Amino acid sequence: AHTLRGLPVREAHRLVFISAFDDRVRDLGASYADFLDWQRRARAVASMSAYVPAPITIAEERFSPGRFDGAFVTANVFQVIGIQPVLGRDFAPGDERPGSPAVAILGTGAWQLRYGADPRVLGQSVLVNGVPATIIGVVPDRAGFPGTAQVWAPLSHLPGSTSQLRSARSLRVLARVRDDRTMADAG
Repeated sequence: AHTLRGLPVREAHRLVFISAFDDRVRDLGASYADFLDWQRRARAVASMSAYVPAPITIAEERFSPGRFDGAFVTANVFQVIGIQPVLGRDFAPGDERPGSPAVAILGTGAWQLRYGADPRVLGQSVLVNGVPATIIGVVPDRAGFPGTAQVWAPLSHLPGSTSQLRSARSLRVLARVRDDRTMADAG
């Protein structure tokens, strides 16, 4: 595990990436099954989230489609990193249930660029990678998590992400170490 430093998030020094490694110490990532196992067994972490960086295209009737860096995430990702929306709401557990209505959160950069920072964007129906979704919130720009992401959608809305084989290690896992534990406890 290594820490996530340099991000404008709450107590970034208590955030760690968790991953599987092979005998050559190559980072293998994690499968969804790994993530669920690690969540159940984790004692040193207060919370754990998973995500897959991916380009996300947003389209609606009035504009040409726009492609953004994005990520498909578990519903608690912004709680784990300590980010609050500047507009609207965060993901809720129900947003990631299979079959739930598709939703998306924008970064302030995408919100300003695509919608002129119009607060009426909340509740607007858009196509996210071709799937109808509702914009529920806007979060502050935080270059570095993950990468230059500007659009986020629930992990369960990425086809196959929660039903992949254990050998399919496409996820990144991020955890917040409990206040009464050290970083060494999380490693």
